[in-house]
Amino acid sequence: MTLVDILKTYWIDAELKQVEFLQETKALSILFETSERLVDPTEAERQIIELQPLVESVIFYPCEPGELMMRLKYFFRNQPADYESLVQAQRVDNTFILGPHQDAEPLLKQWNELQQFLAVNGFDGVVTIEVLSWQEIEEEIARERQQHVKNAIVSNGNGRAKAAEEVKVNRYAHKPEMVRISDILSSDGYQRVVIEGQLVTMESRRLNSGRHILDTSFYDGTGTIGVKNMYSADEFEKMNEFLKLNEYYSVTGTVQYDNFSKELLIRANRFKQAKPVPKRQDRAPVKRIELGLQTTMSEIDGIVEVDAYLKQVHAWGHPAMAITDLNSVQAFPKAYELSKQLGIKVLYGLTLRVYDDTPEL
Repeated sequence: MTLVDILKTYWIDAELKQVEFLQETKALSILFETSERLVDPTEAERQIIELQPLVESVIFYPCEPGELMMRLKYFFRNQPADYESLVQAQRVDNTFILGPHQDAEPLLKQWNELQQFLAVNGFDGVVTIEVLSWQEIEEEIARERQQHVKNAIVSNGNGRAKAAEEVKVNRYAHKPEMVRISDILSSDGYQRVVIEGQLVTMESRRLNSGRHILDTSFYDGTGTIGVKNMYSADEFEKMNEFLKLNEYYSVTGTVQYDNFSKELLIRANRFKQAKPVPKRQDRAPVKRIELGLQTTMSEIDGIVEVDAYLKQVHAWGHPAMAITDLNSVQAFPKAYELSKQLGIKVLYGLTLRVYDDTPEL
């Protein structure tokens, strides 16, 4: 084994900083700087000294603890399915919480080895893994329902009592709360939430281990967010039968930043059928008429197709609408055809940019 082989075996990156030759002892003193420690350096030092009898001492700069997930990814480099289990687990600080649908056995079998690895990488005793049972999840749901009942009772009392109860509830950040997707997208992640929305996309892929990753997205009227999790073959078959596109569901999980998609998503541990999100209605006795709509035919300014405008106007019971696209009348034919079907009067307008081309005398 050469010096290069030893460094590649024990260090991701080791840079030679200094070499001293001691004339009296005819020995070398070697100084390395490293960025990623993989094992206890004493073994690497021993092998280097044994490799070259003239080497008297080997010194490694102590590395700084880096990002935890980078260390875990390296540890599980030959077991991507186990690493994916940790990625998809709910995470509170350095505690990884796995649901009963996730296969935690491979992780627990390597627990002692993993702890030793993390200890020499600056994470000694700070990482824990919890595995929830179905009973624990059901008990937590029951506690949440009981808390909702208490909140409803308090809301009928005075404002002071209600405020005190809200402080008590918010003290536990790990308890899921019903939120809008638009609020999630502006949050810092790593919080347990419940959303209700329409399933708009659903894709899956099978891993070499036989497990399946289910990648979905939900829309609740305020925004769209991805929902992702990993399942065994049997669990995936059940989920595939339960989830249907365009249906509405309640999703419970943890908001996390996904390093692959580079965006926030929800690691889900519970799906329930839900009622459709109520659509906006116009209950005004006298309906308004919009006199300045710009469609996608208005470059940059318009973002909605003319048929979407007409269908929404019809749903709200508005008798008419006006199209005022910028320098364009290309939306008129489609608007004319659809307005006849829906019984809506269209006011055909135009917004023009003009300039004075009168020749100067």
